[in-house]
Amino acid sequence: MVHSGSANGGHYYAYVKSFRDNQWFCFNDAQVSSVTYDEIRKTYGGGPGRSGYYFSAYSSSTNAYMLMYRQIDKEHNAAAMVPEEFPQHIKDLLRRMEEAEEHERQQREIERSKCRIKVFCAHPLKHTMREMKLKVHKDTSLQEATETAYKIMGLEGVVPLECCRLVMYDDCAESLECSFEDCEDQSIGEILGGVKSTYQFDLLLEIRKPHETFQPYKPGGTTVKVYTVSLEREDIGPATIVRGLKTQTVEEFKTQVATQLGLPSANMRMVLERYHNDLFFLSNPEKTLKSEGFGKSNTVYVECYDDNDAKKEFKDSHFFEILDRHMHTIIVYIGLPSLEQVARIQKPLSAMTFLPGTIPLILSWTGKLKFHNLGLLHDQVTLARTLKKNCIISRPRKTPQRQVTPVLSTE
Repeated sequence: MVHSGSANGGHYYAYVKSFRDNQWFCFNDAQVSSVTYDEIRKTYGGGPGRSGYYFSAYSSSTNAYMLMYRQIDKEHNAAAMVPEEFPQHIKDLLRRMEEAEEHERQQREIERSKCRIKVFCAHPLKHTMREMKLKVHKDTSLQEATETAYKIMGLEGVVPLECCRLVMYDDCAESLECSFEDCEDQSIGEILGGVKSTYQFDLLLEIRKPHETFQPYKPGGTTVKVYTVSLEREDIGPATIVRGLKTQTVEEFKTQVATQLGLPSANMRMVLERYHNDLFFLSNPEKTLKSEGFGKSNTVYVECYDDNDAKKEFKDSHFFEILDRHMHTIIVYIGLPSLEQVARIQKPLSAMTFLPGTIPLILSWTGKLKFHNLGLLHDQVTLARTLKKNCIISRPRKTPQRQVTPVLSTE
């Protein structure tokens, strides 16, 4: 028996010789392995040049040894049991242990062969960008990986599977990097470049409408969020993702946007948000997107229907006025609790305790409140007046009718 280490701590292990076949074994915690006599000699310590499994961890000159001798007498020594001599219940236990070890080994091998990568999806019902971890075996085909992502995103019964595909995506820049054309039968390991602890990119589960077709995305393109502006309603619609090429001209990109969004391209006005609050009117149809400042990810606003407003200078147009107001707008979302939560509120407001710096309000309706002037929100009174213009404020009744009790902070 050997103690490697010092008086302050160390590790015990033992060498035991089998008299059945004169083979030495090393018993090290739960591990038992056969060793040669030379390996035992290397633990003796002594001079330099000695090496071995434990020599690298502990200096052999500090090892402590305890030698135990056994008297060999074939008439009195009991031979060690072999598996064939085990009782049946021990044999059954050994078999179950071996099966469990083999199952664990196979599971570890499977886990080591899995690709783990983030996958994103703009859920059509929840209207949010969902993020999940996709775990698939490296030999799984791209089509099978798409089916797995389709299920974990909860899209069954929402959109058809054939309307979904996986594309390479950069979440930080919100950019579509490239699509995997004609790779449905390739393994996900080949597409991702093997099993890695981390990847330099993510995946996006892209969804198309049934009447649309997927467009090929070549590396080095530009991802554009296109917002449609209605001058009549003074409203800006939701974003549509359009993938273009930096080598395209503005005119070619307008045609692509018009085709994808179903808009007329003849009188289309397009504005690029180059930086925060920097609106740049794309007036030269012959210039390329790269020369106009398009990067990896961009935001563009388009308007197609007001010919009279299009004749004005951009800075003097109603189009610019709506965009400028949009740039300086804060949107406050106020959620409605369930009727059960509201029913529990029975005591008057005066008996309630509110956090310092907050305004208690009972709102009979909620929605999207827009504040176009940031300076209006400096005090509680102004905020309360602003909310009062947009909401019906009342005190709680015994039987509340679809009321909420938000606590709004002015900080």
